[in-house]
Amino acid sequence: REPLPAMSAALRAPSQPLPAPAGTLRVTGRYLCVEGEGRTLGAATFLLRLSGCDLRCWWCDSKQSSFREDEARERPWRSVLAAALASGAGWLSLSGGEPTWRGPAELRSLAALCRAARKQGLRIKIESNGLRLPPELDGLVDLWSVAPKFDSKVGSQTAAMHYDSRVLRRLLRLQGPSGLQLK
Repeated sequence: REPLPAMSAALRAPSQPLPAPAGTLRVTGRYLCVEGEGRTLGAATFLLRLSGCDLRCWWCDSKQSSFREDEARERPWRSVLAAALASGAGWLSLSGGEPTWRGPAELRSLAALCRAARKQGLRIKIESNGLRLPPELDGLVDLWSVAPKFDSKVGSQTAAMHYDSRVLRRLLRLQGPSGLQLK
């Protein structure tokens, strides 16, 4: 096998997320859709695509939200909630980028959104790379959809693609098998 080329600076993952003002989320997209995979297949879902990711997977299908921080718009979490409720969806899916890779203020906003959405009857799904489980989100998520990153090109985890098995075990303990799906 040939060695993988070094990642260019543009493809290197940043060491920490960009900050968001209190009460806001960094959003690259939000829309109503019919879920196309996993346990929520066929469900009306309001998808919130958050900006920023700490990995640089070569197969990423959402590079505009993962790699391009300049495309993010700061949105008040309350306006996101209003749009999700107006959509008529039964699920609010938080995707990215990486939804769990947020600064402290944005994590508080994300938790407030989840709490308020559940109070209004929406179910919450988070699509994650499995690297972290922020305590701010404990008990606020109905389904964790985790895609552990394993680079098939080199046959193992790499610096750009990895996961934390301790987080997966903790999610399984907290959520049980019905609250966790692996992709």
